[in-house]
Amino acid sequence: SAGRCDQSKEQERGWKPRHSHLHSTLSCRLHAASTWQGWFAQLGFKSMNMPRIIFTFAVIFVLLGIGAYLITGAQSWTALIPSIFGLLLAIAGGISLKSLKHGGHFAALVGLLGFLGTAKSLGKLPALLTGEPVERAAAVGVQASFAILSLVFVALCVKSFIDARKARS
Repeated sequence: SAGRCDQSKEQERGWKPRHSHLHSTLSCRLHAASTWQGWFAQLGFKSMNMPRIIFTFAVIFVLLGIGAYLITGAQSWTALIPSIFGLLLAIAGGISLKSLKHGGHFAALVGLLGFLGTAKSLGKLPALLTGEPVERAAAVGVQASFAILSLVFVALCVKSFIDARKARS
């Protein structure tokens, strides 16, 4: 399992730790943290509930869009674009309740398009964080946040796809 470490592999290679009790604890934790399953197990996730993750990110995206719209003084509807992606994710979440495969793939596509559409803002993020003047700073901040959240979401989708494939075989 992901949370356990097989030390016999290291012993087969001829490596003998000086302090075996320290090695076993550290090695097992590093091994567990180096795998997706171990990382999620460390956080307390036994398995992923993709519909719940999809709906959670849908709410986050809707709130991000509404917040961006209000922060910018409701000047442009484009600040609501993250909310549109959130609504698309909510639809994908509904689909995933009936067909996890189709809903999950649709959700991953929405997340990927969200990331690709806002990834260029990540280049302006260092200047924004260091206090340099940036044109449309609020937009850059929201777009960068949306890009990072979208990337995390796509990574979770990919992890779910990998787990599903492993479970089938």
